[in-house]
Amino acid sequence: MRTRTTPATLWIGERLSFIEVLSLKSMVDQGMKPTLYCYDDVDKVPEGVAIADAAAIMPRDRIFVNKERNSLAPFADLFRYRMLAETDFYWVDADVLALREFTIEDDWLAGWFPPVVAIGVLSFPKSSPTLQTLASISDGEALKLPWLAGRRRRAPVYESLADLPYKALGPLAVTELMKQNDEIGYVLPSRVHYPLYPRHILAPARRLMRKADFSESESIHLYASIQQTKLRESGLSVPPEDSVLAHFLKQAEIDPNDCPLVEQE
Repeated sequence: MRTRTTPATLWIGERLSFIEVLSLKSMVDQGMKPTLYCYDDVDKVPEGVAIADAAAIMPRDRIFVNKERNSLAPFADLFRYRMLAETDFYWVDADVLALREFTIEDDWLAGWFPPVVAIGVLSFPKSSPTLQTLASISDGEALKLPWLAGRRRRAPVYESLADLPYKALGPLAVTELMKQNDEIGYVLPSRVHYPLYPRHILAPARRLMRKADFSESESIHLYASIQQTKLRESGLSVPPEDSVLAHFLKQAEIDPNDCPLVEQE
């Protein structure tokens, strides 16, 4: 039985860039009625997106920045697990381009991005042991996550969530726990939600879009943090006009100059 019918995501900051605007607008255009959790008033939110108070899921003072990469991404990982445990929303990253309404069977939604289960789109039944474990993670003096043990007999101990390895709370955790809990069979093939690789997003669109087959795809992950890095290294604040990303922006009638690059993670 499906209880999760509405997507939700998180943004920390005061303005969206063209990637997040494209993502949220694509969900609206597919009739998915997305909700945006935020801690502040956010500029450039597309019409049709509902706003919710992120502090209702995790208070502002619980926000942490991962020390390894100076990133908010691990906080967003933990936020999504708490949101899934406490609400009837399902999770969609703010850099996911929706191609059609998502198929969710009995509240399960996850997709392979080999060799791991990606978490850009994610849903579990609230009874899922994997979700219960992930949502129960909290900061403490002796923070141990068993999936970090690797070949060691014991998992290393970390003083705080900020001290954890960058990947500790993301796909690595979900993949290992779903395997342990015999839930891995619910994971969809990569072609459904991850048909493109990060290197494709800023690549020239003409050849790739002619060859690409999205007939079984429900979304495309745009890998915003990777594109941010590439654009900044090239001295750009908007994507090249011939790129795949520019192609999707044009289709959605979004001018990236109206909402240029802004970095969150």
